[in-house]
Amino acid sequence: MLGGAAPAGSVLLTEAQRAQGKISAVCIPILESIISIMLLQPVATVNTVEEQRARWERKRSRTAKELVETEQKYLEQLDLVTTYFVTILKAKGTLQPAVREAIFGLLESIHCTSQ
Repeated sequence: MLGGAAPAGSVLLTEAQRAQGKISAVCIPILESIISIMLLQPVATVNTVEEQRARWERKRSRTAKELVETEQKYLEQLDLVTTYFVTILKAKGTLQPAVREAIFGLLESIHCTSQ
């Protein structure tokens, strides 16, 4: 077997099983190693209701935090566009009102409402 002695209680192939089977001699040590590793893996524990609720609560908190952060970034970007484009273009008269409305639409109203 590769990697040392077999764990206690492991079920490895015996010489008789090797002789009966059609597994090549090269594959046997690999299979024994795989079996040994599988036997050493911990059995998955069943989550309690409390653990499940705690996991859902953490997920809800992360989702709420992400939503708030996204909204803050949106407002910052909206403020930048309103300040550096809409207001300046309106003050300088660079764009005709119809063109400005076609490009920016109700952006100022949305900006005021969002704050």
